[in-house]
Amino acid sequence: MKKIQFLILILILLTITNLCGCNESESITVDQPNNILIDSELVDLIDGELVFNKIKEVVKRVEVKYRFRNLQNKKIDLNVYAEFFDNQGNLISKEGPKEISLLPNYVERSYGGANTIIFSDVGVKNVDYVRLIVEERF
Repeated sequence: MKKIQFLILILILLTITNLCGCNESESITVDQPNNILIDSELVDLIDGELVFNKIKEVVKRVEVKYRFRNLQNKKIDLNVYAEFFDNQGNLISKEGPKEISLLPNYVERSYGGANTIIFSDVGVKNVDYVRLIVEERF
């Protein structure tokens, strides 16, 4: 009987310890095409989201999610870079590359790890918009 009470006590203490370490976090998604620019003749930006992950009202991470359509009549291998800018047009960071391959005239159907670039370094709270740079990988 004492073993069961002891196990219940340990379980309660572990639960309380885990709950004490929780942080308030929230995500704000901006899916306006104005905030995501693209520099490419190889693909077209079908859809994009700029997600600001906050903890206690402070931006800790920005994710740019994108879906492309292959404009070429061939399979292409691409490197995708994301340049993060502040509202004055100053470059804060360049992240990437993400390597992807697209079949002829293919349209990406969903967001995933392959088409998400994350920025979480110094200056992340100043991000206003993102420019995607897409280059063919040979």
